[in-house]
Amino acid sequence: MAKLALGHHREAADADCVRAVLAELILTFLFVFAGVGSAMATGRLAGGANSVAGLTAVALAHTLVVAVMISAGLHVSGGHINPAVTLGLAVTGRITLFRSALYVLAQLLGSALACFLLTFLAGGEPTPVHALASGVGAARGVAMEVVLTFSLLFAVSLLATSVRSMARKVMALGHRGEASEPDFLRGVLGELVLTFLFVFIGVGAAITAADDAGKTTTGGGGGDGELTAVALGQALVVAVIATAGFHISGGHVNPAVTLSLAVGGHITLFRSSLYILAQLLGSSAACVLLRWLTGGLAPPVHMLAHGVGLVQGVVTEIVFTFSLM
Repeated sequence: MAKLALGHHREAADADCVRAVLAELILTFLFVFAGVGSAMATGRLAGGANSVAGLTAVALAHTLVVAVMISAGLHVSGGHINPAVTLGLAVTGRITLFRSALYVLAQLLGSALACFLLTFLAGGEPTPVHALASGVGAARGVAMEVVLTFSLLFAVSLLATSVRSMARKVMALGHRGEASEPDFLRGVLGELVLTFLFVFIGVGAAITAADDAGKTTTGGGGGDGELTAVALGQALVVAVIATAGFHISGGHVNPAVTLSLAVGGHITLFRSSLYILAQLLGSSAACVLLRWLTGGLAPPVHMLAHGVGLVQGVVTEIVFTFSLM
């Protein structure tokens, strides 16, 4: 386990540290400018930033700018652009506490400058206020922030670790002794956490879209927009989770994927059974937490569309699952 490193004030005079701190200031400035700017621009459009289309546009803008900023700053500062990421990496010994303090200071300065500039460019229009939604209490708000920040840190921590190739085996039953191996335990825990995050974000996007549609009274509804928002949210989170968890558990997050890999001999049947159990526990926990956080809103029911028969549904599932494999 990495040790907590205090660092030394002499780091501030190191050329690499100076470049890294400056990079964090610039990257955070650009991230906040683009992200908050997109929210301000979307707020002026029909429907505003609180509609499904508006939320999708803002989320997509944030996703793209985060990807660009992290890619640009990865080899300079690590591309943190977030005090929570910096603190998390400092606690795990990835960077010193002294450097992390400089990073956080640079990030706060960069974000403040971005908001000041946006307000000036928008003719005095204030930047959006991030506050609890109507009917959401402080406890739920804090719980949501904990889950989302944990999701971010979990992905960053895994992606920061060098990728290790997974062992390939012929189909094997495995044995109970596997359960005591550290790599095995990490794999099972990884599947539980990754599946929890996948379901929490994916189903959460569907709940948000359904709730927004229920509040729409104009009849236009924007069903296609809601489907696009949900599909985009799930696609992005699958990409992140599969990449982040690849070298820990393989990033299955799906019993069908686990079963196919077991049949193909890539993992033992014993390991696959515990993976599936972890996935079911993770998905169930995510839905229970979502129901509490949303004040009792039920997760969407996945069922056959109107006019679609059982055979058509089964064939569609086979084709989609085959495509996934």
